[in-house]
Amino acid sequence: MRALTLGAIVAAALATAASAQTDFEGMHGARMHRLNSLGVPGRPFAGMAQASQDWIAAETVRQTQAPKPLTELALTVDKSLRKDILQVARAHELDTHDIVLAIILQITRDAETATADALKAARGSGDAAAIQAAAEKAAVATELRKQALQVQTDASLELTRN
Repeated sequence: MRALTLGAIVAAALATAASAQTDFEGMHGARMHRLNSLGVPGRPFAGMAQASQDWIAAETVRQTQAPKPLTELALTVDKSLRKDILQVARAHELDTHDIVLAIILQITRDAETATADALKAARGSGDAAAIQAAAEKAAVATELRKQALQVQTDASLELTRN
């Protein structure tokens, strides 16, 4: 009798674990489908209003010229684009946090590229002071992009995939 009871308990535990695994796989698959339906890969803000896209481009330039720490950048993105972020999140059943992280990563990636280009141009000019300043900005931009990459979620990474 004891063996039968233990067998029933083990079977119930295994069934629960299998059910949880299936539910997770189903939820993950549904989320990935929603992410893939967002449109243009690599631009998490493609579904936003043109004014918001322009703001993101301008913020990338500001981030290139005077980099902000990630927390400050996240607050700025959330505050400035809140309405569009909410619309995109609702439309695709995503968390607003994922969209903010994706935008931050995209801004830091673009800022890193811009500072690398500026460093290349400065090296071409031969001006030691310009090279030093450009190298410092490039180092900061690279560090911020690395930090942004570390805080990403699976969904935000999927939004920014190229």
